[in-house]
Amino acid sequence: MTKRTLRTGRLRWLARYFEEHPKEYDQGTFCGTAMCVGGLAVWQWGTDAQRTEMDRHIRGKGDCPTGVGPQARWVLGLAEHQAIPLFLASPSWLNNTDTTAKKAERVAVVLRHLAATGEVLGEESA
Repeated sequence: MTKRTLRTGRLRWLARYFEEHPKEYDQGTFCGTAMCVGGLAVWQWGTDAQRTEMDRHIRGKGDCPTGVGPQARWVLGLAEHQAIPLFLASPSWLNNTDTTAKKAERVAVVLRHLAATGEVLGEESA
């Protein structure tokens, strides 16, 4: 089994992106939207084919590609226990009654904490 190396620079890039573009954040389904944590990671660092598919989806010209979660996990160097809470449609640390901007702010905090510690924040901390 290969040990994954957490890609902390990429996690910080995602956090900064969602801070700078909060209205673009969309975690509506389990890695089924282009602007969720996983979708953006694949669009930014995936293979050319994956990026092309994500680009089509972002422009409304196709469905979100299957397998975004595992692809995003790979490009971010996440273990399964780190990926699942990040990619859920309703993670415990995300209040679905919050505005999109507040959700983007929360996900940025979680991403920065993950980059710094290797752990995903719990509900009480985000």
